[in-house]
Parts: sequence; structure tokens; C-alpha cells
Amino acid sequence: MPSAHLKVKLRPVEAKKGTPKDGGNVLFGYKDYWACEIQNTIDHKHAIRLLRRQTSCSMNKTWSLDEECEEVQVIVKKSRLWPAVESSNIAYDRVTVSAFGERFYGETYTMLFPFGEIAITPDDSHQILGLEVAVKAVGDGFDSKISWEKIFGLTRDLFGWNQVQTESVLEVKDGHLAKKFNLRKLKAALFGTKKIFDEEGRVDLVRINATATGYFLYVLGKCIFPESSGSSVDARYVQLLYPLNEMHEYSWGTVVVTFLNNELTKASRALTAQVNGNICLFQVILSCKSFIFGK
Repeated sequence: MPSAHLKVKLRPVEAKKGTPKDGGNVLFGYKDYWACEIQNTIDHKHAIRLLRRQTSCSMNKTWSLDEECEEVQVIVKKSRLWPAVESSNIAYDRVTVSAFGERFYGETYTMLFPFGEIAITPDDSHQILGLEVAVKAVGDGFDSKISWEKIFGLTRDLFGWNQVQTESVLEVKDGHLAKKFNLRKLKAALFGTKKIFDEEGRVDLVRINATATGYFLYVLGKCIFPESSGSSVDARYVQLLYPLNEMHEYSWGTVVVTFLNNELTKASRALTAQVNGNICLFQVILSCKSFIFGK
């Protein structure tokens, strides 16, 4: 944050510079945005912020498919979540992302430019990432208050685990089990089918499906719904993977855009220096649209 002596001096009744002409009826949170800090700093070079990605989303660095047998790789790469995995491994430009992020307004989910507004749409995620959008909503039938019994039942069907095995990969908070899978433990329990194949010459079909499902759950925690810590994934998401052959029916492109918009809303605040979500999508969309509409 710029020092107080670098700020524009305002009279007590004077609105901050850059306040919308309607007085903030639509962009009511403007006073808390980083864009407001820039406007109200005498020299803009003293109001520079580079956003950094909150968690590492690269699947190559955390769970590479090269560690898995060919059957698991085929299941994963044929799924509609695979484009999200590929885009997670692409580096992004912090300067570009930060420049666009400071123009983002959460009330409208748009970025304001001299030539107009730009929004991120589900169709953008379809055209750029190849994620499906014209299918079933993720929230359709989703039980946000799913019971422990249902979670244990789903892990039994998906991974072949009993209750004790499931509890061993869950997070523990204040001495109690939390409805979150520890990503490190999840990977340790399921990865390495290539090594099994090299040693035994085959991999059991149950293990193949369990590893593929575990990889998808890991993707949900790392690429689709990444948390600030980057170390866990909500256990409720196992609903989205059962049955495995129907997970492709969800509108993953819409989910990615919705999550990204919510994260950009947080990142646009003056006291925030981190951003999460599919940053590759954000950078490509804004670079292309601002060039097309701004030239």
C-alpha cells in the first residue's frame, strides 16, 4: 500500500478520485479496490502491485501422469477435465495478469477499459480450453450437506476403501476429522500404477479405475476448486465423480469461469496480493479481447 504522504489530499466531503459518476450505486465496493488506490496516489509508480498465484496448480509438478500406466492415462486424457490439467501447466505473466486484475470489478464480473467492458464467459473456456459448457450444471443434485455415511459409501464404490482407509487420507482439525481429503495422502494412496505394471506385468482393473478417479479428485483440488493452502480438496466433490463414466456430463467450463470470477473479485481488493483460479484462461482472454476491441 502507498504511504500516506503519497496519497491525494481530499476534503472530508470529497469523494475519492475515480469514483463512478453514479456515486457508487453499481460499483459500491470501489473504495476498497486496488484501482481506487492507484487513482488516489499522486504518482502511480508508487502504487504498483504484482499478483502472485496463491497455490501451485501445475499437475506436472505435483502428480504427473507419467507415473501411471497406459490404461490410467487413456481414461484421464479422454475425459473432459483433461484440458484443465493441460492449462494448469502453462506459465503466466504476472505483469499482464496484475494489470488486468486491477481493472476487475466484482459487482459486475467485468473489467473496465476506455473502450468499454470485457467479461469472461463460459464460451471463452470452451473455445480456449476446450471445456464443455452446454451440459449439466455441477450443482444439479449436488448435496452440500452430504453425510459421513454417504462419503464412506462413495469412497467404497470409487476406491474400494473401507471407513478406516478413508479416514486415513482425511484432514484432521482440532482433533476431529474434517470433510477434506489431504492431497498428499490421497496421491500416496493411489499413484504409481506404472511401477506396479513394470513389476507385475499387469494392473488390476479396480486399481486402474481407483487411480484414475483419485487423479480426477486431485485435479478438482488443484485446478478446478483450488483452496488457499493448496493441500486439500473438499470431500463433498466425490459426488461429482460417481459414477465415473458420467462425470463428463458436467459443465466444467462454467465452473472454471465462475470460480475464476470469484477469485478475481478477491484479488481486486486493495489489501490482496494473491490470485487463484485458471490464470492461463484469464490472461489469454484479456490479451486477445483487449487487442481486438481496443485497437
